[in-house]
Amino acid sequence: MGPFYGLPLRIKELIKLYKGIEELYDWQDECLKLPAIEERKNLIYALPTSGGKTLVAEILMLREIVCRKKNAIFILPFVAIVQEKVWALSPFAVALDFLVEEYAASKGVYPPRKRRRKNSIYIATIEKALGLLNSLIETARVSEIGLIVVDELHLIGEQGRGSTLEALLTKIMLIEEIYTQNFRPIELVEYVKCGSEIAKVNYNTKEDEDVLTVVRTVNDNYPDTLNSIDPDKLGVLVSEVIPKDSCLIFCPSKKNCENVASVLCSVLNKSLTDYNKEAKEQVKNSLKDERGSLCKIFKVSIPLGVAYHHSGLTTEERKVIEDAFRAGTISVICCTSTLAAGVNLPAKRVMFIKWLLASHVLRSQFVGYSETALCRAGRAGLGETGDSILICNDKDLPKVKKLLMAPMDEALSSMHQAGGKGLRHLLLSCISLGVANTRLGLQQVSKKTLLNIQSERLEVNTVPERVLNRFFVTLILHDLWNEKSVFEVSEKYQINRGIVQNLMTGSATFASNVVNFCEGLAEFWTFAHLIKGMSQRLSHCCVRELLPLMELPAVQQRRAKQLYNAGYKSVRSIAATSAEALVETIEHMPRRVAQQLIAAAKMLMLEKVDNLREEAEDVLDDVHEKIHETKKDVVRDFSERKLKPFDPIPIVADLISANSWMICFDEFQVTDIADAMILKRLFTHLFNNGIVMVATSNRPPDDLYKNGLQRSNFLPFIPVLKNHCEIISLDSGIDYRLKGQTSKSNYFVKSQHKLDPIEPIFKYLCSKENDVVRSRTLNIQGRDVTFRKACGGVLDTSFEELCDRPLGANDYLHLAQFFHTVIIRDVPQMSLKIKSPARRFITLIDALYDHRIKVVVSADVPIKELFLSQKPDAGISDENRMLMDDLKIEKDDATASIFTGDEEIFAFDRTISRLTQMQSEEYWNKDGTR
Repeated sequence: MGPFYGLPLRIKELIKLYKGIEELYDWQDECLKLPAIEERKNLIYALPTSGGKTLVAEILMLREIVCRKKNAIFILPFVAIVQEKVWALSPFAVALDFLVEEYAASKGVYPPRKRRRKNSIYIATIEKALGLLNSLIETARVSEIGLIVVDELHLIGEQGRGSTLEALLTKIMLIEEIYTQNFRPIELVEYVKCGSEIAKVNYNTKEDEDVLTVVRTVNDNYPDTLNSIDPDKLGVLVSEVIPKDSCLIFCPSKKNCENVASVLCSVLNKSLTDYNKEAKEQVKNSLKDERGSLCKIFKVSIPLGVAYHHSGLTTEERKVIEDAFRAGTISVICCTSTLAAGVNLPAKRVMFIKWLLASHVLRSQFVGYSETALCRAGRAGLGETGDSILICNDKDLPKVKKLLMAPMDEALSSMHQAGGKGLRHLLLSCISLGVANTRLGLQQVSKKTLLNIQSERLEVNTVPERVLNRFFVTLILHDLWNEKSVFEVSEKYQINRGIVQNLMTGSATFASNVVNFCEGLAEFWTFAHLIKGMSQRLSHCCVRELLPLMELPAVQQRRAKQLYNAGYKSVRSIAATSAEALVETIEHMPRRVAQQLIAAAKMLMLEKVDNLREEAEDVLDDVHEKIHETKKDVVRDFSERKLKPFDPIPIVADLISANSWMICFDEFQVTDIADAMILKRLFTHLFNNGIVMVATSNRPPDDLYKNGLQRSNFLPFIPVLKNHCEIISLDSGIDYRLKGQTSKSNYFVKSQHKLDPIEPIFKYLCSKENDVVRSRTLNIQGRDVTFRKACGGVLDTSFEELCDRPLGANDYLHLAQFFHTVIIRDVPQMSLKIKSPARRFITLIDALYDHRIKVVVSADVPIKELFLSQKPDAGISDENRMLMDDLKIEKDDATASIFTGDEEIFAFDRTISRLTQMQSEEYWNKDGTR
């Protein structure tokens, strides 16, 4: 166990680097040392909003990942918060070599992919987390989960979702210890404004009359015209904090938000337009739709630093406003309660207006919203105090006092509502998953529910079912499917843009659930393939070219278009670029967002690579298992004098044919004697089973395995290949990699330079990284591979460090995932006398080239002289003679390519060609940098 709460000190350094936190609060230290933590018991810890609860959960999850090699599930209430957390944890995932997998809306698969080498943190909404847990129970893989964290536990009392959360908790735990604190990083003061008087709220009294103490009056110099526009003096209260600090104004309806924003535009000082003027223009441009039009209110309010925010806006519009508020460009947001529930925004002051006009508002709602929203000002580093002001009139003052003195609502179970629908779902799920199959078992499950604990206090209430006009919804989805924009559909059907976008998300989620259902039933496999594309397309309702970019968390259609138009057409291209390149080429992109985007892209690429590796190993596992099972069932004929050996080739061919109809090979070549011996039999079976083969190769079929060991046994495969494949020669005699070369190069011959040409390049590249120069250790399949000098995504290494030690293709592939630029110093002139380092160098350049990694080289000779292709002196070397003895090879086979080096000589030419192209402007400018 490490010194930082069981973790190595590197975790503390990463927290400081990515979160800016150097020391934990006293309560966090106390909580992390609780007996429940040490003994791995279930725990509830409760503090006010902004107290730092999430950091404790993240440390505990990292401990599961790093120390116990277990997966973790982080359950959050809203899709937006899930995406935000995926972004926040992606840098940790890349640095510590684990995965962050998103389970929200249409994302996530059931059961999760089983990984051999990496662990994952599954970040999920409540509904997705329940499906995730069910799939793990069903496949007997619950033991893979070491920790489950539930944020916003009080939502267990919410109608609808509360029963889902209760069912989830019932399946996984019994509460064993509770830890509470009232810690706040800053002071929180609550006020009530009635007329011109502002009174401080005092919760330490038992009498309604003493709950409010007048502390000041609001003075204004409004003319009569402005008094009629702004009777609540919102402009005065807002002006007390802006533009230096920020303010949130909570309104009871979407229309009221827009009206309040318009009022503020009329009463605020026009000099505010000079504050952050350029940044405000960028916000206005970002809020424009595809046609270049902008909301009338935003045209006037944004220059003053005012905006409105509610569910009627699209996700892209809300995101622009939120980012501008965090950056200080927008100082005031007039919003509905949805902002408090789903978005973390810092604010100095929070105000509530006309809150009591809705008779159903309870103290829990008021306090809950004010706590959640106001405490954004309670974030460390965002001020020393924060306040809230509830605005009311004389008529409503008694209601306000009663509201403030009333007890908080309890979080009550809702599983009994709708005729016990939630409880029925829980019990049926437990039966189907095998958690409880007897009456006694079901009774034990029901006793663990919150409903059982509160059974004596609850009254059964039915919730009326909402009826949707399905035909109307179908028309909307049809237009969205045909790639009409959200704005067009919103105008056509006269509904808010936010509602249209929510319909898209809901439909995509339902389609995703249907896909999971169909994948579980073998006879429905055709529907699974059909609907999977629908889920993706409905998630974004965009052209197909943008779908790969929409896989990135929180990347919406407008941002995807910006990336696509700037040349970033895949997740891979974003992972390979730098933050500076994105900031320069993407309009209105902050550096912090660029860094998060690159980290998320790298994490996604690592996940895809790991998925492919797992799929390949799953196929191999299936093959080996099938061969083993068949061997056990084989009946040998012992009457024969000589038993026939068991041939697994037909089994392997049938297994491949059962799961695939086409096999594609890139760079098809044969260099291994074992491969050469089995190819004819394997492909004869595959071709007889109807498999289609597509391959690219640098050699025609007649030259495959040329001069190979015992090639006569391989020759019968060549006519089989030629009979089943159409051979197309594309040899134009032109090496296209060498076209378009310029005088600029990052390949340096050391003898041509008096001073080291590499060091200035390394320092320049380091200046663009958010890191220090240090050694870097990569954990590759359980091995630590250390490089002496690196900075962020830049590796400064040598030929000796890369090629003179036992590294292989997999090591170089991992290196390409972690670094965007590799500097290789002191590359010698190579020949067949140093065959092993030369082979590694060939493999290294292939891996870096395939991943578009930038390469800077210093070498002893020019690039065209890097390899000496002459063969060794005649005769058999001692090394080859020992190899021939080990393999029992006759002297006649000494001319095989394994001894002559023909394959290395052939590969040298490809390496020279690729290395030359890697110095070109086009290669280096692929992501917009040079």
